[in-house]
Amino acid sequence: MALILDVLGIAQRSGVVSEVHDRMLTEMAAKSQERRDNGQSLMLFGLGADRRLAVPLSQVARLEEIPVSSLEKADGQEVVQYRGQIMPLIRLCELLGMGASAPQDPMQVVVHTEGGRSVGLVVDRIIDVVDAACDVQRAGRRPGVRGSAVIGERVTDLLDVQAIIRAADLDSARAKVAV
Repeated sequence: MALILDVLGIAQRSGVVSEVHDRMLTEMAAKSQERRDNGQSLMLFGLGADRRLAVPLSQVARLEEIPVSSLEKADGQEVVQYRGQIMPLIRLCELLGMGASAPQDPMQVVVHTEGGRSVGLVVDRIIDVVDAACDVQRAGRRPGVRGSAVIGERVTDLLDVQAIIRAADLDSARAKVAV
């Protein structure tokens, strides 16, 4: 004869298992809340040989590859026909003072949509989507750059999309159309 103990049953009756389970759930919830408080989802992309930039994923409507042959001009601005609209393109290399980027076909475009209007940010390459804290360690000096942070062990500039649009003078163009 041998006595067989149901250790799990004894632990459950004494409340030991439920205490451990509750503590584990509380710790997991705290870690999840900490991640939400300290970080956000970011779209990482590159300009030039080594410059990394990021925008909050919440400001990215779509990622598109647009053939160079579909580029057109409207009032001196590069545009493409996009989903029944005329979408202006902003070449971030030029706007951020890096000069013209190497021509790519197709172009990598980060589409930002607000108020039913879309704007395409032309970048050299899409890198990744990451969840990271946006602890700005260095304030931005140029219009359109909120600052710089270390994301994925690399210094990354954080873009201010609204300031980019203002710097490209698209807001005034939109206001003229609305009048």
